Amino acid sequence: MFFNDLNRLTSILCSIIKPGFMAEIQSLAATGQLAESNTVVQKAVFPGFLLVTTVFATVTIVLLIFYFFKRIKPFLYSTVIFVSLSVLLLIIGEKIPFYAVWIPAVLLVTGLWIVRLAFLLLQSVQNEISKEKQDCEKEYERRLKQADIERKTFDLEEARKLQLSMLPKHLPDVKHLDIAVFIETATEVGGDYYDFLQAEDGSLTLGVGDATGHGTKAGIMVALMKSLFNTASQSFYIPDFFNHCTKMIKRMNFRNLYMAMTLARITGHKMILSASGMPPVLVFRDKSGQLEEIIIKGMPLGAFTGFPYQQKSVNLFPGDTLLFMTDGFPELFNDDFEALEFERVRDCFEQNARKAPQAIIDELLALGEKWRKGRPPDDDITFVVVKVKKV
Repeated sequence: MFFNDLNRLTSILCSIIKPGFMAEIQSLAATGQLAESNTVVQKAVFPGFLLVTTVFATVTIVLLIFYFFKRIKPFLYSTVIFVSLSVLLLIIGEKIPFYAVWIPAVLLVTGLWIVRLAFLLLQSVQNEISKEKQDCEKEYERRLKQADIERKTFDLEEARKLQLSMLPKHLPDVKHLDIAVFIETATEVGGDYYDFLQAEDGSLTLGVGDATGHGTKAGIMVALMKSLFNTASQSFYIPDFFNHCTKMIKRMNFRNLYMAMTLARITGHKMILSASGMPPVLVFRDKSGQLEEIIIKGMPLGAFTGFPYQQKSVNLFPGDTLLFMTDGFPELFNDDFEALEFERVRDCFEQNARKAPQAIIDELLALGEKWRKGRPPDDDITFVVVKVKKV
């Protein structure tokens, strides 16, 4: 039945391609020459079938090799196959029935597309597996980074708590002084430091320091200065204490790590102070309304052994107010990368110096907040305000 349908289809195709071909066959049948023609056709069919099969198999293999190595695009090899098929039909169409060419051609083309689809399916599966593997690796790396960040955050938080625990938990109670302090670190572990030490004779030693940079190394420097301040700050002439600190820092082999510091000792209504690389101390005179800047130049601690630090003596009167600070506040930047600068801080302090120490700090912080407009500080900020009480 199948071959009868093919013969009908072949007859139709032959009539279209070569008119008169069926009439020629009928003429051969009438004269008795059809049997001989069938023999000729049979002899021609099988060699032709083998020829077509060989040609198409070769073309298929070559094109598949090219395709697997991505040297040609998929649509191109289909075009080449059907062009080759058309050429073969033109060459051997006179001797071979059409079904003898089309059957192997269709089978080969179908097989080729099956191979192609199988290859695409395999490639899709491989891509999916590769994508899942990459996603798993990315997720694993993300979790590792997250765990590392959490560990570092925990360590820094513990270091911050340790550093804050080294700051005075209570302000000293000196009958003729009113004191307020503020500290804000730019990172988890800051480099700013303040401390108080009250002697039995009622004198008060206060220190305000600023380690270079911030972070873990600056925190270590603060811990060292805390120890030196508590053990030796009252036993030395202040410049000698500074040189002693420099020797200890150098023994610790801190490279490019220094400590700027202001140290003041208040006894009654007299203050002596010295500084190493710190901003000026501001003194507001309540009686005259004048603002004084006590400027003491000196190298940060740990820089040079035997540096000739200066020491000054200042008389204090009821109502006078002192401002000690680190350089983080005057160096606050706004969105235009403009620094707040010392002059603005000086004016703000002068305008509010008759207020209580905590109110003065609040006004300074308001000035800084207005200036930076929510921008986080680039350096630590520390204030110590001391007001001499009126009788």
